[in-house]
Amino acid sequence: MKEILYLEVPTPDTKTVCQWLQHKFQPGFGDKILTSDGFVMKFSQDPTQELSVFTWSLQRTTYLKVFAQGNVSSIEKQFTASLTTNLRKEFPFNYPEPPIID
Repeated sequence: MKEILYLEVPTPDTKTVCQWLQHKFQPGFGDKILTSDGFVMKFSQDPTQELSVFTWSLQRTTYLKVFAQGNVSSIEKQFTASLTTNLRKEFPFNYPEPPIID
């Protein structure tokens, strides 16, 4: 297995991120098999290829990793770009206003 993506999702609500991944994120290819912490993408044309996407929480932040098994280089960049873009739209970084300095 090869790690192909590691992201910090700026929310402490890991359950919401996981549910969004499982039910709203649509990669557009492959068969999505839900797991307790994310999903696994299987490809009917080559059963040895799969992508594993999962989340976890640490110190009030949610993290996400994607691992690839087999030769998925043809869709790797497309998948990670789509996932990153959609995650950033759904869970944007919200920086608080800095305090006023006298």
